[in-house]
Amino acid sequence: MNPKISVIVPVYNTESYLNECFNSIVSQTYDNFEVILVNDGSTDKSGDICDLYSTRDKRFKVIHKSNEGVSIARNTALDIVTGDYICFVDSDDTIEKDMFEHFLHLINEYKVDIAISDGCISNKNTNITTPICLNQEQARNNFYKQKLIGASLCLCMFKVSLFKEIRFPSNIVMWEDFAIMACLLNIVKSVVITGKRFYNYRMRLDSATHKPISYKNMTCFDIDTFLYENEIYKDKQERINVISFFIKNACCESFRDINSLYTAEIRIKALSNIKSIILSNSISIKNKIIILIYILSPQLAMNISNKYNKIRL
Repeated sequence: MNPKISVIVPVYNTESYLNECFNSIVSQTYDNFEVILVNDGSTDKSGDICDLYSTRDKRFKVIHKSNEGVSIARNTALDIVTGDYICFVDSDDTIEKDMFEHFLHLINEYKVDIAISDGCISNKNTNITTPICLNQEQARNNFYKQKLIGASLCLCMFKVSLFKEIRFPSNIVMWEDFAIMACLLNIVKSVVITGKRFYNYRMRLDSATHKPISYKNMTCFDIDTFLYENEIYKDKQERINVISFFIKNACCESFRDINSLYTAEIRIKALSNIKSIILSNSISIKNKIIILIYILSPQLAMNISNKYNKIRL
């Protein structure tokens, strides 16, 4: 048995990081894979670097397209994958050389649909010393409470069959991974989680998570609509947790630009969903208090958060 892995890498203006990213994939101890590079309208030399790797290594395939965002770029790749399993890698990050080999081992040993690892910038210490296998109900419970399972698809390996009818929503340009993970956990039988870390995030000052808040940040609230309309929620508590989770994150993100026009919109969202915030079991009491203070005064909430470091993304 020699299953094939399809690695999907959306690329947009990351020329400074591509060699390191691509080399970390080439260096994998398991070598039966294809890499689908989707150059999403880059204006730097990213496209040229992608072409160079495709000429050096036949496992690399390149698609050049106009800029439409990471969701459509990933969908473009999903339409042509030929592997048995799928991994997602962002073009400014790197992976450890044994990631593919270890993920395949976990999937085969535990007979699961998804293998999930820890991330190197995780704020939570999971203390997982041996792999943990969860059925669908347990996996959903951990995801909607943001405990053992987070939103990042880059920390996972998936059976390709899971994506037969699932695609990224094009109208959501931030936290799109959250929407897809929720959809996937709606159809899996089981998952396995390891405390080992294989994925290395690069923290960039020019990344979306460090830029001033904009309309892109606000699209996270469309995730609730997407999940509700597609009947992904299995109970009311899951929806309550999602709404409160994104209000908490929107508050945090607005602290980077407290005078933004979007601060008022976040306050309205928080006020109109105050019941969900109170009933949520996915955010702490301390965070709930700061969100309630945020409704009254975003500046005061930011000052308290900065002083006591009580609220975290």
